[in-house]
This record gives sequence, structure tokens and C-alpha cells, in this order.
Amino acid sequence: MSTRFVARLGVLLFLFGAAAGAPTVSAQTPSQPQTPPAQAPAPAPSPAPAQTPRQAPAAQTSSQPSRIQGLWRSGDTTIRITMQGSEARGVFTQVGQQAQGLGFKSGELSFVAGLNGQWLSGTQTVRYGGRCFAAGRKVPMMGGITPNGQGLVIHFYNVPIDAECHDSGQYSIVGTVWQRVGG
Repeated sequence: MSTRFVARLGVLLFLFGAAAGAPTVSAQTPSQPQTPPAQAPAPAPSPAPAQTPRQAPAAQTSSQPSRIQGLWRSGDTTIRITMQGSEARGVFTQVGQQAQGLGFKSGELSFVAGLNGQWLSGTQTVRYGGRCFAAGRKVPMMGGITPNGQGLVIHFYNVPIDAECHDSGQYSIVGTVWQRVGG
């Protein structure tokens, strides 16, 4: 994982918080006077929404669901992505040896995410193998479809655990690259 990606993720999280109108916090100590200012300060300008050069125009947004639906392969694992309204669901159709070793099975849900243009945001199931989180654990995920619709990248939080199945207090962001199967 590159530091460039981590920096961009931090900027995106900051922008999303600012664009969502995240509250500001101010504190006064008891010794400060509680008198109102002589003149009310001018309101701060609203932040502009984040824009990217590849953002899909509104006319193309309706075609995005058909771009993500279908079979996708990463290594020896295949998922089928279907749409239910604006929700994308990834279900394993073929599970590779490494995923089988962690306990994943064909027909099992991999992720559920909202689709906004070419971007996914939701939760993904991770497994640790063994006795910890035997049914899987939901973690935040995000992803994006390449402009040509043939590639999909999914990033999710990997939360390491100790021998007693407790979080280690550290995490990493893992990325998987998927290629469309067929046309």
C-alpha cells in the first residue's frame, strides 16, 4: 500500500467530514466573560463538494449498475455482483484455496455496498480461520470500477486479532483487484 493512497484517503475523509457539515467545537473556560461579541462574525463559507476529473456526469449514473453487475475474478476466487436497488451485493461463486482455508464457502455473501456512480461504499466480511469470528466479521470497505468497466478495486480494513480473539489495536487497509469475467 502506498503512502500516496493513505494520504488521499485521509484527504477524502477530511473532505467528506467537512462537506457533511461536521460540527466545530469551541470551549470557554469559566473565567472568561459570557458577553456576546459587539458584532456577529460573518458566517464561514460552505466548503465546495469534492470533485474528481473522472466523476461520471449525471446522465451516465443510471448506466453504472449494469457496469458492476456480473462475474468478477481475483486469483482463484470468483464473485457475482448483483444490484438490488442502489445496493450492490457480492456473493462467492467459486472460492479459492486460500479463502476456503479461512472458512469462506460458495454462495456466501462477500460484501454489501451502496453504489454511487463508479464508487462502492459498505461492509465486507473478513475471516480469520480457526475459532475467532467463525461466522465472519463485517468491516468497512470501499471500491471503484475502472473507467472501462473491466476492473474493480476493493479496499477494506484488516483488523488483526490476538490469540484470545481481541483486536490488536492496529489495522491495515487491504486492496483486492478484480477483473471482469466474460464480456
